[in-house]
Amino acid sequence: MQSGFYSKISVFFVTATLGVLIMPSLARSQGVDAEAIALKKKAMAAYGNLDLDGAMSKLDEAAAMGAELAPNTVAQIYIGYGVVFVGGHGDNARGQDAFTIARCLDASVSIDPLFSSPEVDMIFKMAQARANQQVCPGLLSNVAYMGNSATGLPSAGPTGGESSIDDLLAAQQQAQQPLPPVQSGMLPPCGNHNSPAQQRKSTELPLMIQIEPAKLATLDRIVLKYAYDGGGTYFEMDMTKGDQGWVTAMLTCDEGQITAFDPGEVTYYIVGYDDLGGQVCGQGSQEQPFTVIMDPGASIVTGLAGMPTPQTCSECPPWDQDCHNGGGSAGSQTPCFSDEECLQGQWCSDAGFCEGDSTGGDGDDGFGMGADSPQKFYIQVMGGTGVGYANTPEAWYIRATYNGGVYDPDEFFAYMIDDGIKRGGWGGVPIRAHVGIVFSSKFSLEIGGRLDISAAWRKQTDVLYCAYANPNENGAINEREQAICDAPRADEPLAFGAWRDAPDPSDENSLPGAVRTTTRSGMKNAWLVNARLKTRFINKGGNQVSFFGGLGYGHLFFAPEVSDVDVDGKKDKVVATPGMINIELGLGYAHYLNKKFGFVVEMPVDIVLGENSSFGLGVDLMLGISFGG
Repeated sequence: MQSGFYSKISVFFVTATLGVLIMPSLARSQGVDAEAIALKKKAMAAYGNLDLDGAMSKLDEAAAMGAELAPNTVAQIYIGYGVVFVGGHGDNARGQDAFTIARCLDASVSIDPLFSSPEVDMIFKMAQARANQQVCPGLLSNVAYMGNSATGLPSAGPTGGESSIDDLLAAQQQAQQPLPPVQSGMLPPCGNHNSPAQQRKSTELPLMIQIEPAKLATLDRIVLKYAYDGGGTYFEMDMTKGDQGWVTAMLTCDEGQITAFDPGEVTYYIVGYDDLGGQVCGQGSQEQPFTVIMDPGASIVTGLAGMPTPQTCSECPPWDQDCHNGGGSAGSQTPCFSDEECLQGQWCSDAGFCEGDSTGGDGDDGFGMGADSPQKFYIQVMGGTGVGYANTPEAWYIRATYNGGVYDPDEFFAYMIDDGIKRGGWGGVPIRAHVGIVFSSKFSLEIGGRLDISAAWRKQTDVLYCAYANPNENGAINEREQAICDAPRADEPLAFGAWRDAPDPSDENSLPGAVRTTTRSGMKNAWLVNARLKTRFINKGGNQVSFFGGLGYGHLFFAPEVSDVDVDGKKDKVVATPGMINIELGLGYAHYLNKKFGFVVEMPVDIVLGENSSFGLGVDLMLGISFGG
């Protein structure tokens, strides 16, 4: 009994003693982790304020505590390194190394959304795929964290210089476990391969090898293995078999990661495998790879006929075909700072490359709108039709009732004046003409106008009053109206009068008159002129897709059906011409057969705002021709 009691007492004292010894150490460990995380937060705050040196200094200070830090804390520090490298310095290679170390230390670590960007996210995803059992041991061999005996980051020297993480990453690249090398001396060559010495920087790289058909038939896979800027990690890409024994591959902007790394040097070698996975042949090796220098001044290396044209790898918007177009004639992607540095017929784009069609020495010094389109100016003439809507204060007439009944049309009938038109209607037959001045492949300024020729024949039914009656508030009487009342035609019903309020035939201000349908020429109010800026977001060859917008002055012309004015059982039309200030937006397509002639289709939308709060909206569909030089 006493023995059991003493045993329990002994266990209690041993446990208490261990707790006294361990708890301070644990508390200190947690305190160091908190201190390191605080430094990392200060580093990211400095990064957010564009103080990259300050950010790196705080991260180095945190990493120097590595031997006392938990792995997940060190992972957070390396996430910070990766964000600063990629987002701050544009160094995707070192950023990917830092992200990979972080994922090797903690598979759940991620990037704070505050510091996320498309490029940072892309490099981080690549690091996720890279963090595996083959790569992580080599990467972590020089990273200090609790439980690892590595010495960690060296302190920055007193004279400053580059961040001390550079030395660590260089050591880690040497420590990475290499992929199984291809022993070029033991493997026969696969075929004939000529390695390009140079390719233009930031441009896709086509590679090809020709293998005898009999030998090619024995190969299950031909693999291109490549690395960027001397990196120790080689990526793999299956090459494609083609005709006549040719096998090809393209290091592309996206899948080949040219955009992500923007390398100054590409190293690669080629390995042929049989259906059992054995290495049968090789061109170069990991120890002796081929090297291609990516030089901004180099000519563009193209592949075999039928291979895609190498594209320029830059951060281009999807709609900007000029930016994406890395091919074309010689010099079409020459780096530049001004138009004077480009060939005739070309210009210096916002991306810093010469674009457009080189005209050589033929004397054409135009600004350039594309290889098969006018270079300086163009004229467009179009016709079409459309629909629209009018909201105007222009008065029109409706038949009125009196004492609950309709006035007897055999005797007379009365009218009320409606104070506005709010109707949709046919947009008529507009013709348009524009003169365009070309500024670049993307922009031109156009000056032109619209005229609705249907205004020359479209009619309106009016009530015209007689001159011998006493004029009232509805307006003055003219000689033309006198003639109508003196000699009315058989098809002209007589009108009793018109009021803005309830009609009363006993009103002393009532006016007898006649109803007549006349051509009310609106040509003077059926035109508009404007200036508009056109931007071409697709401009390839002779095909252009554009958006345009501009301001101007003028009117739209409508003649909607509103009421049965002449008592024939059918609605009559009244003219509405809203407008004064014009706003125009629209889309266009042009197909040029050559630099002087082409066809155009446009869909302009016109908004007009006028006096007395009038408003009009017109949508046209126009077809026509374009010619220029």
